[in-house]
Amino acid sequence: MQQIQDPTGRTLFFDRVVARVSNVVFQVYTVAGQRRHKFQRQTVLKGTDAVIFTWDSLIDQWGECIWSLKELLKFYGDRLIPKEAFAPPEVPTVVLANKRDLEDIVEISKIRQALDTARLNHVLIYETIAIQGINVKRAFVYAARQAVLNHYKKLSGKTMETG
Repeated sequence: MQQIQDPTGRTLFFDRVVARVSNVVFQVYTVAGQRRHKFQRQTVLKGTDAVIFTWDSLIDQWGECIWSLKELLKFYGDRLIPKEAFAPPEVPTVVLANKRDLEDIVEISKIRQALDTARLNHVLIYETIAIQGINVKRAFVYAARQAVLNHYKKLSGKTMETG
């Protein structure tokens, strides 16, 4: 656990994991999506190379997910949106449509529609059951791969194709 102090002086917490694959070091931060954790997200998102957005699929959480998506767009704006067709965005994003094993959940098509409206039609959606680990690894592998490709693209100054 790491600590951040928000502007009111309260100490807030988030999780941090460091993983190394070959000569690439990944730092993974998790921050809750509730509105009261805004300052944590704002701090942790600075310098982020990829975002994995966990969408709570419960119908009664729709408004909170939309609010969090708008907040993410406010923090990152056009960095999440490719500058041209078929190009990767500066900050790749993946959505985990979580809790897919429960009843009273939102249709994936409705989540897709919300992403499309936000100009995030390129964002992949993985249906997950996080407590069982279903599709979570796939999302992390994709986000890490895209972040590394973007990094090497910046180093080389060349355009790289996405896959």
